[in-house]
This record gives sequence, C-alpha cells and structure tokens, in this order.
Amino acid sequence: WENSLIAPILEKTNSPSLDTALTAFGYAIPPIEILMAIGLVFHRTRRLSIIVVILTHVSILLLLGPAKGYISNSVVWPWNLVMILLVLLLFRQKEASPFAFLKFKKLRYVAFAVALLVLPAPILFHLNAWDRYLSFNLYSGQQKRILVKIEAATLPYVPDSWAPYLLDPQADDGHQILSAAAWTNKELNTPFVSEWRLLRRFARRIASELPAEPPPAFYVDYRHLPHKPKRFYLVNQIDEMRD
Repeated sequence: WENSLIAPILEKTNSPSLDTALTAFGYAIPPIEILMAIGLVFHRTRRLSIIVVILTHVSILLLLGPAKGYISNSVVWPWNLVMILLVLLLFRQKEASPFAFLKFKKLRYVAFAVALLVLPAPILFHLNAWDRYLSFNLYSGQQKRILVKIEAATLPYVPDSWAPYLLDPQADDGHQILSAAAWTNKELNTPFVSEWRLLRRFARRIASELPAEPPPAFYVDYRHLPHKPKRFYLVNQIDEMRD
C-alpha cells in the first residue's frame, strides 16, 4: 500500500481487518462510479448523485494532501476541483435535462465532433497509435516503470543532480538504481508519463550523460500488472523499447 491513496489511513491504524475491508471496498468503487453517472441522468436520483460525486472528489483531495501531510500528485488537484465545478454547473438544476443542449444545432455539431474524437481513443491505444493518458487508461495499471542500473565503475561520473534519485540496493557488485518515477515526483510532483516514446527518450538522455563503458542498463516492467512481461534493455537496444 506504500503508493496507494489509502496508505495514510493504513499507516496510522495498522489494522489488518481495516486493510481487508478497504481492499474489498476497492472492488465496489467501479460499480458505484457507474451508478453515479447513471444517477445524474434521471431527475429523481440527480441530487443524490451530485452529493456522492462531490464527496468522492473531496475524499480524493484529502487523501492526496491533508491525510499525508503534504500535497502529492499536484496535477490531479485542478482536475478534481474542475470535476466538482462541472457537475454543479451541468446538473444542479433538478428539472434540467442533461441532453437539452442537443436542441441547439450548433452545440449538437460540437458534441458529435467531440464524440468522434473521443470514442476511437481506446481502440487507437491498443493499436499503439494513441497515448494511454488520452485513452481512458489513466488508472488501468498500464503505466510502465523504468529503472536504470548504473554500474559501480560509472557512479563517479553520475551528475550531482541525479544523486537524490539514486537507490543503493546493497548489491555485491556495488551498482545503484536510478528511478524515473522518483525523479518526476520530486521535481514536478507528478507521475512519470510512461509512454514508450518517452521511455526511449529518457533512456537515450541517460546514456548520453554516462560513459560508454560500462554501459547503463534499463529495466522496464508493469508494477500493477505482474503478469505482463518484464524487460531488460542495453544501450544498443533502446530503439527496441516497444510492445
């Protein structure tokens, strides 16, 4: 749970039963979110759905900030605040129809244009033609992790600015690990965007800053999808980093 939203709660309570209960509740969240969306469509359930939506986003913000003692993942804060604002603007009038805008031809054309742009996104993602972040895959576990193995002989040549992001695994050969995720979280307070093209660019930049011998090596896996393949690339294989 060290990187999960509920980590602050579990760290403070240290309760196995609470851990089990929250894990079970996690499976109920997707159906609840679907019901929230459906509830916004119907007049009788709209007010309740608005309340649940607002509570959901407020809970996320609390878990990303006050519950931890610091604000993490800054990019998600405006996103959650805007979602609260949008649900109030679009659905606060109980008698209003969420499809009323379709009565206006100009808005109808805009809606159809947006739908044509959005609907193919998941298909294009699976064809490796569109980014995961833009394809409804933000929290699907598809994000990749890249770690750089830097040999002991190369460590004296590592730039000082990299030092905060190096991990010493106490290996017999003295190598250390550079984490791209730790780097972006520290400098930008946002996750690493793990598209293959960015992994390749990151790997080339790291390789260009270090001596050719001994070369760095790049380990790529899916932390949240352990059944997916784990890969190990050398410098001359950077162009092969892809599914």
